[in-house]
Amino acid sequence: MKKYSVIIFLISILFISCTEQSKMPVSIGNINSVIVVVRDGVSKTQAAKTLDSILTQEIYGMPQSEQLFDVSYVTEGNLNDLLKKNRNIIYLIISDTVKKEGIFKSEDVFAAPQTILFIRSSNPDSAQKLIQKSEKVILQALTNTEFRRIYGIMTKSPAIELKKKINQNFGIDLQLINLFFEAKSTNDFMWLRLETNDYSQALIFMKEPFNAENQFNPAHIRSWIDNTLKLQIPGQFEGTYMKIDDSVIKVKVDRVIINDIERIVFSGLWGVEGDFMGGPFRSHTFVSKDKSSLITVYAYVYYPNEPKRDLMMDLEAILHSIKYN
Repeated sequence: MKKYSVIIFLISILFISCTEQSKMPVSIGNINSVIVVVRDGVSKTQAAKTLDSILTQEIYGMPQSEQLFDVSYVTEGNLNDLLKKNRNIIYLIISDTVKKEGIFKSEDVFAAPQTILFIRSSNPDSAQKLIQKSEKVILQALTNTEFRRIYGIMTKSPAIELKKKINQNFGIDLQLINLFFEAKSTNDFMWLRLETNDYSQALIFMKEPFNAENQFNPAHIRSWIDNTLKLQIPGQFEGTYMKIDDSVIKVKVDRVIINDIERIVFSGLWGVEGDFMGGPFRSHTFVSKDKSSLITVYAYVYYPNEPKRDLMMDLEAILHSIKYN
């Protein structure tokens, strides 16, 4: 079997001056949307179907079925100047004239933030294998563009005082918009909320002394989170409280390294003991820089009977921005 190496070229668009940089148009497109550019006949290949299944796969840990990205297809001839300003664009190029196969990435070509992926292959079979092998690369590139969009908004209106307090109490820095307010706080706990008439987004910070390596394992972390939620996040009725709810789907556990921090990531649903509230949550748990504390940042959305993907994307961007101070 022919081996394919995934080639990622980061093509930076350089500008002569800061003034010229400011002239870059702002990218357009709905949140978590992708335009796939194809030539006639390519959209019917198995390679195109494989790409579509990757982009539209169901997000784990959501109460309703929601897909990762909304995908639109356009032929090369119909890709006009306006469409070229979309935030995420993928060119699926399958042609016997292709000499160098792989995935090539360009950023901020026609607008910013923007990612353009070129998937180049000489035939449909090799294209399909390349796409299957590169699923994580493709999704990470597109997700990072959405994160850049979110960070661009947050940096214009940062929650300066809250960021200082988080830095002081938990030893971390992160992106945070000033729409959040402090609902509850102690030296080792903080509950930040963003409330509208329709939905809630929240971040919960918790820490405990880190005394043994066996604390950094999913079983202990699950118990610790549940105990903290029961103690600190009461429901609207007496005797009710927030909890991790795996009665419908099991909590997914991943180990990842982001910003040079090893993390245990939970994805699943939260609920309220004794009530019918709930929604999606994500949590990142890691050891503090000085190894003295175990820290969890737990993010959740409450938006009953409505899509929650885009709201969770905001919170996941915050979680991914966490770094040691």
